[in-house]
Amino acid sequence: MSLLHNSSSGLTGWLRWSRRRGRRCAASSRANWRYIAAASRTRTATSAWQEYVIAGRDFTVRRADTGEEPSSFIQSIILTYLVTADGTTPSSRWVGFRELPDGLFYVQAFQGYTGDRLVRELGGGIEAFRRAGERLGGGPLEIGDAGYVFRVLPRVHLGLVYWEGDEEFPSQARVLFEDTAAHYMPTDGLAILGSQLVGRMLKAAQDLGRR
Repeated sequence: MSLLHNSSSGLTGWLRWSRRRGRRCAASSRANWRYIAAASRTRTATSAWQEYVIAGRDFTVRRADTGEEPSSFIQSIILTYLVTADGTTPSSRWVGFRELPDGLFYVQAFQGYTGDRLVRELGGGIEAFRRAGERLGGGPLEIGDAGYVFRVLPRVHLGLVYWEGDEEFPSQARVLFEDTAAHYMPTDGLAILGSQLVGRMLKAAQDLGRR
């Protein structure tokens, strides 16, 4: 069971684990490890375009720019990433959700609230998809009629791909994962990250549409 399912007991386990393996964790996850005043150790990790600092004394997660604590949900995502990371090199080999561990049992629901939602709610079709992907800083992904790759955690990249429909076939969109993603986040966490990415794409498209 991941920290996402039981953040309270999971965080307790994280505290014990981190005291033993903190430096290895930073190296495996590509989070930064640094020393600040009074030899207090901190780690920094960038998650979904925002940098966070994990304090070594109490293991709270705070935004690097404001010092504010994010929601307990965001903290669980970041700590889960740190505790799961094993240092495997990201592969750049893309797979669908069904190819993730136990993903086959949840793929229909995942597609419903990610790719299907994106097609359903995205006004403007493929051009709106392209504008939103560029607005979010996505890199090019040579899959489908349009595709972008996003670095949502230091070693977790998600792909978002769009196929434009025609008279016979409707438009389709899918969230893709590197086949090494499970070395950094359990499948339920990857599902959450995929959902958040789609939400950000829709928000970016809406913002651009208001201009």
